[in-house]
Amino acid sequence: MRKILLTAVVAMLTINLFAQVKISARVGFSNAWVQADSAFLGNDTLLLTNLNGGYHFGLAAQLNIKKFFIQPEILFNTNTADFEFTKDGAISALKDRYNNMDIPVLIGYKWGSVRLGAGPVGHVFISNKSELFQKDGFKDAFDKMTFGYIAGFGLDLWKIQVDLKYEGNLDDFDSVINFEDMNVNMANSPQRLIFTLGYIF
Repeated sequence: MRKILLTAVVAMLTINLFAQVKISARVGFSNAWVQADSAFLGNDTLLLTNLNGGYHFGLAAQLNIKKFFIQPEILFNTNTADFEFTKDGAISALKDRYNNMDIPVLIGYKWGSVRLGAGPVGHVFISNKSELFQKDGFKDAFDKMTFGYIAGFGLDLWKIQVDLKYEGNLDDFDSVINFEDMNVNMANSPQRLIFTLGYIF
């Protein structure tokens, strides 16, 4: 009898736990910015002229525990950067595209349909398409995973989720750029403002 009661309690708790989990498909876009100066590479110079936002899509799970929530996400993210490379007085405009898998985990508090949360985010490098690294002397130095932090608020409206988040990174943008076996120093850590729409299954 005790085993039956214990099994029933565990089953009810498990059902209640999973009843509080919301799975959503997500899509959105971001605006990115970074402070940069010219990098002097011998007689040549490299300047990051613009860090563009991009788009993202993926899945999220929202676990609600009373008025608190935990929201891990897995998102494919792409963004681009524009460079100006000056060599022997000739200026070249170059564009790079970066593809990452972003894994943020938000932990926060809910007031009705409003959420406020913060947490860490990991960026897993997938691939890049680069005009910069086609130039002699340049090569990439991408880590497999970098980390940052994220904070923001969201709304749950029926089956629609709306999120607006700020993201900072712990690594400088230029940590991925190598010129003649030396790291290039020209930009600090990038920041992003991220807007996301989600639909709960």
